[in-house]
Amino acid sequence: MIEKIDTLVIGGGQAGLAMSYHLKRLGREHVILERGRVGQSWRSERWDSLMFQFPNSSIQLPGYTYESDDPDGYVPKDEIVRFIERYAAMIDAPVRCGLRAVALRKLVIEADLENTLVQGDAWFASLKKRMDDYAEKSGLAWSEEKLIEDPPPSLPRLSRPITELDLRSAGISSVVWCSGFRYDFAWVKLPILNDAGEPLHQRGVTQCPGLYFLGLRRTYAVSSALLAGVGNDAAFIAEHISTRQ
Repeated sequence: MIEKIDTLVIGGGQAGLAMSYHLKRLGREHVILERGRVGQSWRSERWDSLMFQFPNSSIQLPGYTYESDDPDGYVPKDEIVRFIERYAAMIDAPVRCGLRAVALRKLVIEADLENTLVQGDAWFASLKKRMDDYAEKSGLAWSEEKLIEDPPPSLPRLSRPITELDLRSAGISSVVWCSGFRYDFAWVKLPILNDAGEPLHQRGVTQCPGLYFLGLRRTYAVSSALLAGVGNDAAFIAEHISTRQ
């Protein structure tokens, strides 16, 4: 039997639950799909010793505020997990949890080292020029001694750049990423991503009718990806869903 759902929310963390709260408020039928348990990222993708980076007074989701005798204190990540669990229970979120096993066999590396370095140098040169222009325009004092910068050293050209590494045969048991991260939406087979693989949207609303993104960095504001701020974008998207149907 095929089940038909009005709205499908992927992810049972703070963003998905905030979305569920506002969809319920507007009477919209929906289901949340979660790869593990509610708040899985907080459970398995945070350091055990992590303390929440904002004071207790900022811990809130739509319709629910964290109660604490120490509003200026900081709670450990396990308390955030419990907060999210209590929130899911309070709003009776229609979460369907499942299990997923993933095995990493190969590490794929983009063959774009030279291009990345060129882009980085160009960005830094542009930044320095903007700073110099601003300083000159503002009449800031300069030292009479001119700073002469050495040109960046040239790197040897790689005739065969490494694009794939078999971790098992190389005897590598740990990989530590220290170069930042980016989204991976390769599983989204729709023309809604830019050249960098990031969603094209206006406050989470894409050009594909009925498809939305929530909880991304700067979806609309600096707080869009934060526990206390994701609810604002969730309310906006829920209203958009309600008015278009």
